[in-house]
Amino acid sequence: MHKEAIAVATKFILALTILSASNAQSTPLHTGHILVKLGGIEEIKREVIDHSKITRHEKPVTINVHLWDTDDGIYVYFPDGTTTYSFINLISWLNYPPGKEHIGYSKGWLNVSSERNSYFLVPDVENQRGDTLLGADVESRAIRVYLPEARISPASKKVQYERPPALLKKLDAPDLAFEINIDIDPSFGNPGFFITDPMDSNWGY
Repeated sequence: MHKEAIAVATKFILALTILSASNAQSTPLHTGHILVKLGGIEEIKREVIDHSKITRHEKPVTINVHLWDTDDGIYVYFPDGTTTYSFINLISWLNYPPGKEHIGYSKGWLNVSSERNSYFLVPDVENQRGDTLLGADVESRAIRVYLPEARISPASKKVQYERPPALLKKLDAPDLAFEINIDIDPSFGNPGFFITDPMDSNWGY
């Protein structure tokens, strides 16, 4: 019986070790918000939900989304955090969703937990493919982001860092709250939002 108890305990500890290793490999989630200048709050909600369904979810997780309707536009906030891949691609999607010309002009602020840094991000309007963002961190270091793989390059083209609006700290309960599913597979999408490529990489455009 003593040997059996030891064997059971060993299996239990091994299972916990495997579970801990699995959790350690999870994609980090980062808080952030997106401002969309054009579009109504219900329309923005539908676009956020539709966008969340585009990517195949290898490791799905449910997160909360909060929307505020302000004089500046619609603020989209992720109180639980979201992945860098989902966040950056949503900025591009909300800039002009397919077939929705009355929705647009988006920009975002991403708080990268691993770096304790904040990035201001906007669509790269000079790229006709629409698959890159331009941005800057709080120290005005410029970057370019390649959306299909979340690859990042330092950029010589400067974008002025905009501080997040102080208004957000004064807002109470959101005007709309809902849930979406995102993929937290750590093997894809540059989850730590690290520099991956040389200066001024253009990824073929």
